[in-house]
Amino acid sequence: MGLQHHYHAYLRHAVIRVSFAKKELMLILVTNTHDLPHKEQLINQLTNEVPELVSVIHNVNSQKTNVVMGRKTEVLWGNSHLIDTIGHLSYAISPRSFFQVNPLQTEVLYDLVREEMHPNDKGIILDLYCGAGTIGLYLVADAKRIIGVESFADAVKDANYNAELNGIKNAKFVVGKAQNELPKIMDNYDDVSAVVVDPPRKGCDAKLLETLNMAKVPQIVYVSCNPSTLARDLAVLVEGGYSIDSVQPIDMFPWTRHVETVVLLSQRKADNHIEVDLDLDGLDVTSAESKATYNEIQQYVLKETGLMVSNLYIAQIKKKCGIDVGECFNKPKTENPKQPKCPEDKEKAIKDALKHFGMI
Repeated sequence: MGLQHHYHAYLRHAVIRVSFAKKELMLILVTNTHDLPHKEQLINQLTNEVPELVSVIHNVNSQKTNVVMGRKTEVLWGNSHLIDTIGHLSYAISPRSFFQVNPLQTEVLYDLVREEMHPNDKGIILDLYCGAGTIGLYLVADAKRIIGVESFADAVKDANYNAELNGIKNAKFVVGKAQNELPKIMDNYDDVSAVVVDPPRKGCDAKLLETLNMAKVPQIVYVSCNPSTLARDLAVLVEGGYSIDSVQPIDMFPWTRHVETVVLLSQRKADNHIEVDLDLDGLDVTSAESKATYNEIQQYVLKETGLMVSNLYIAQIKKKCGIDVGECFNKPKTENPKQPKCPEDKEKAIKDALKHFGMI
């Protein structure tokens, strides 16, 4: 190519995205510099030699990082999106949005997620780390509503556009970190029946796993591309009260050591338990100390009001009501910490629970 030597000093990566449905190509040129010399000559040569090409994109990444693309993206020629299909749905793919590289196996993967979930009650399904909304939109017929959360704003734009592209009205996608948005969603909706998580290779954020354990959503479907972080996260969810119902690998990347895995988890039911009656008259404990645990208070509040309350909030209200919470409970690691104050609605709900358990 005549421009090969000239672009040696500029070009950092050349990324080709392929629409398997339409057999079209998007070329993304990632450079160290903000300018791309002789781009008109380059586009003319590319379009003449590659008839499948429908889009040429320039992306700038001048940072010293192993991340392929930077934040600045410009369409030099052609379309801003590729259109591909999975099953009966069409998806618009922008240059920086994540999309599975094997659409044939992606349909197998998404069908498996749908089969494993068993969304019989037509509740709300949450799609966390939703990317361009591909999984959530695939499940929309089985849900009253799909709510997706993704930290990458461009992907959320794609997700909302994909909902519009397919005429889907009962789906919305928001920008944010899953661990921050999940508590807000659980506070606003009381009919969340299932959560799908499809995190990057590093796995789920620890705070998100903690919130999932507290929320006690009936079903979680975990889609993972990294068995190591999957095993780590499953251990946390099992410890928090979930049981693993099924594990199914999917060969998304033939002839490689990589594998995608779909895991179904459900809330453990306390079917097997032993009831013990204790006479506390002779024991040296206060009435409050012999009552409900923090987890029992959380479950009562969630059942009665739909609110999730943290151990910190419970401790604040117990202390406010004159109940000893222990000297070291939730003791801050730093001096003069700024701890969140329990909101009024949650304070009332916690007090009602304390009354219910005879603690105040």
